[in-house]
Amino acid sequence: MSVFTIYSEQPRMRSITINCQLSTVNCQLLYYKFSSLVYEMKKSNYTQPKEIRAIIKEAANACQSKNAAAFANLFTENGEIILSNYKLQGKQAIYQATADYLAKCEEITITIHRIIVEGDVAVVEWRWENKQQETGELNRSNNAIAVDFQFGLIRRWREYSATRN
Repeated sequence: MSVFTIYSEQPRMRSITINCQLSTVNCQLLYYKFSSLVYEMKKSNYTQPKEIRAIIKEAANACQSKNAAAFANLFTENGEIILSNYKLQGKQAIYQATADYLAKCEEITITIHRIIVEGDVAVVEWRWENKQQETGELNRSNNAIAVDFQFGLIRRWREYSATRN
């Protein structure tokens, strides 16, 4: 019996372990067929619409629970966030800026109004409300967010906001 494992480099794709009870030659052929299948899956950047919606809801939940690490982990290593006044590049920068911002918020409520998915892109409408710790001021913002996905992770987050206090 031969045992082989095909490891995935993508965080949301599982590695595959196969126990092969065929001849060594047939096991090798099976291994190469599986390897090429995994390669084709990696080559394809396509993220399923159901998964895209789930990731966006995970992002909202991470913000509401003030979990900057969970939010940043939804991004590719070189992912980016573009807001009206600045751009963040890379998972570590996203984590740090998110942690700093969320630390200033006492309560966060996000209401998702709409998620539209087309291919590997989603457009999200949500309402963000947060109470500032220092001032107690309530901030409200209606946001439109364009989100690009790659391999089941966020590659680009472009946010447009209409803020009201």
